Amino acid sequence: MRTDIAWAACAFFAIPGALCILVSYGALHASKREGRHISGMPVLGGLLVGIGFLLSPCKWLALLALLDYGIWGILWSIVCDLLHLPRRDARQQDAPPHDEDDGDGGTA
Repeated sequence: MRTDIAWAACAFFAIPGALCILVSYGALHASKREGRHISGMPVLGGLLVGIGFLLSPCKWLALLALLDYGIWGILWSIVCDLLHLPRRDARQQDAPPHDEDDGDGGTA
């Protein structure tokens, strides 16, 4: 593949991928600030950046895909499954304890 075409293909994938990574980190920051879940686009940005730089003449730049925290989440999940480690479930650990409902509609 010619160099100029290779860099154009790289830009076609890597620029939107980098924007997805930025949006994901922005959503993560907004979620922490506002105290509610705001979804970003984890993994998508990393995949696009990785594909883009694998099409470029400088293939080692595909390591920039590791800037996406979704890629690390997938890798961590795979390692936990291979090593049989317990994974942290944020919904169970961060949820406040609740009283068990006995089914009588709230009467004592």
